[in-house]
Amino acid sequence: MTRLQLALPGADPPRVSLDTLFFALQPAADTADHIAQLASQLRADCGVHGKLRPTEVFHVTLHFLGGFAGLPRTLIEDASRAAAILSMPAFDVEFDRALSFSGRPRNVPLVLAGGEGVAGVTALYDALGKELLKAAVRTLGGGSGYTPHLTLLHGDRAITERRVSAVRWRVREFVLVRSFHGQGRHEVLQRFALGG
Repeated sequence: MTRLQLALPGADPPRVSLDTLFFALQPAADTADHIAQLASQLRADCGVHGKLRPTEVFHVTLHFLGGFAGLPRTLIEDASRAAAILSMPAFDVEFDRALSFSGRPRNVPLVLAGGEGVAGVTALYDALGKELLKAAVRTLGGGSGYTPHLTLLHGDRAITERRVSAVRWRVREFVLVRSFHGQGRHEVLQRFALGG
């Protein structure tokens, strides 16, 4: 027997926890450790208070597919087929700036960004977007305002943009990730190799 839960007049309906799906780049473990050290130093130097992200969830988002209660199998299959078609050589990425994005008070993203060193990320974003569009897989956000970045933490205030010791790695694959809401945990659902 299924139980029906009725909302009382004026009461908010119960919240459903939504896990998110997105395509991303992930640094190797040694690079992620270097990023964590840089983040810790930035936090201290800039006087920002906020919890550092765990190294295992450092990533650069490519395309966001949305939030879901459970795993939407058809969407995952369609998105994975589209991603598998993509043909692009491996490339190097370099992040050499730290800056803040706008956010809610006391929840301001502190990120790594780059100049010419992120051109390959933008090319991959564009190529993957075209394949997803051909496959009728809807993505959220992005568009012409795409800025490749890696979030270090959500802090209590913004910082002025500054140069940092460059973080570099060779991008040989991208991944489809499930992020578990509120748990600071990611699961890689699929990996897609780049050539070259």
